[in-house]
Amino acid sequence: MYYSTPHSITGKTPSELMLGRTIRTKLPFLREIETAPPNDEFCDRDAIAKKHACDRENIKRNARPSSIQEGDKVLMQNLVPGNKLTTTYSPVEYTVVRKSGTRCTVQSKDSGTTYERNSSHLKKIPTSVPAESVDLTSTRSSTSPSNCSISQEPLREDSPPAPLDTSPKPADIPNIPSRPKRVCKRLLKFDDYVDVPLDQ
Repeated sequence: MYYSTPHSITGKTPSELMLGRTIRTKLPFLREIETAPPNDEFCDRDAIAKKHACDRENIKRNARPSSIQEGDKVLMQNLVPGNKLTTTYSPVEYTVVRKSGTRCTVQSKDSGTTYERNSSHLKKIPTSVPAESVDLTSTRSSTSPSNCSISQEPLREDSPPAPLDTSPKPADIPNIPSRPKRVCKRLLKFDDYVDVPLDQ
């Protein structure tokens, strides 16, 4: 019955796609058996359905195209780690020699050995300097000893150094509201007892 039922995507029966004709079954039906040669319309319908399914899954999984290109420096994932202390990526640096879709050919920088890996098993090494490090460098240069003015007043040897006041000032302490406290009541089962202080 399956081989004589038209598929929802292709619109053709599996026997027609595989054998070129629709086979008869023991179940009676009113539809005439097609004897015309098959056309390529089902291929287009199948490709469109696969494209829609692929786009739907990519949106669902938030998939993005790989940013790895030829000539990039990458780290390769350890597919068979030695133990639980082994890092996820090997510390050896590799260069992407060729890329075809998601398949990448990488070459070791030390030994020159080439490997075939999927782009998901590679991690790109950033080559650009982040903006935060540039800001830190400029800040350090502005506060260098050459730019700071140091007082030339001589220090007295007999005077001890002044202690630093590290105690917080009242103005610096934020006024944090306290959390509401639960009202504690005496349990009803203790109403029959008389409280006696421990010091008596």
